[in-house]
Amino acid sequence: MTEQWILGKEFRFEAAHKLPCHDGKRARLHGHSWRGVVYVSAIALNKSGSKTGMAIDYSDIKKYIKPLVDDYLYHY
Repeated sequence: MTEQWILGKEFRFEAAHKLPCHDGKRARLHGHSWRGVVYVSAIALNKSGSKTGMAIDYSDIKKYIKPLVDDYLYHY
């Protein structure tokens, strides 16, 4: 059996939307707090360097996710 490591990194952001065809107060522009989780899977851990024994550093996950959240999700 192959070993597998799975890491989850949670992120939160604020965004707004409106439902123009809705017949209630939700038709107006309103916001929500959102939560997302990114999962990373690895079948091997780093064998050398400052990240020895890690599948991936959480800061590396954040480095890739932050631009997506900032440019496409946060306050959109």
